[in-house]
Amino acid sequence: MSIKNLVIVIIFILFFSCGSNSRDITGEYESFKPNFIEKIVINLKYKGYIQGTHINLKNDSTFVMSNCSMSSSGKWTLSNDTLLLYYETKKFHIDSLNNLKEWKKNLLISKIPDKYIKTNNGFKKIYKNKNNTITIEKLAKKPDN
Repeated sequence: MSIKNLVIVIIFILFFSCGSNSRDITGEYESFKPNFIEKIVINLKYKGYIQGTHINLKNDSTFVMSNCSMSSSGKWTLSNDTLLLYYETKKFHIDSLNNLKEWKKNLLISKIPDKYIKTNNGFKKIYKNKNNTITIEKLAKKPDN
């Protein structure tokens, strides 16, 4: 084998072996907490950012998610660099809201998955709001204990 072919094989092996660990996305994620400068940058581009979300992506492809108002669970999958969340349950923390007609629309389970884009240390989701403003949610992976 020539030196040129050997170099190509080594580059090929390194390229594909380095990416294999990045596919393991299991673990806990929580809302990114921006510092002062990051807040300025975010608010220049977006109307705001979402805080208070926690998600646990489990090895069996299930997830549990909670935020300040709700808890939910279901199954997850990764398609290219997009995390797809298929909800099976949704519930408000304040139990009485779960039975009120005007709030039940928030508990509907859609067959269309929630989509988060993979970033260097977690995921992000861009929300286009009813008034055409845009907010962002960033989830950072918590360090393993």
